[in-house]
Amino acid sequence: MATGPVLVPYDETAKGPVPLDALYFLDYKGGRLLATVPTYQQTDSSTHLIEPFSERDLVSDFKLDLVQGLGLDSS
Repeated sequence: MATGPVLVPYDETAKGPVPLDALYFLDYKGGRLLATVPTYQQTDSSTHLIEPFSERDLVSDFKLDLVQGLGLDSS
């Protein structure tokens, strides 16, 4: 798990940048990277902090061959 900024807007009230961070989770066995941007939302019946996760298929993105290894030339 890691965090990192996804947006750093300037806040006129605070007179400075206010970073918006995301939470990143690496599913090593599944070859997926999951990310969410926590936001505070309150309704009449509940409060939500974590939004749905977005995911990337790292095996597909980097064209990895899981059967043969990383797909790197060993010579």
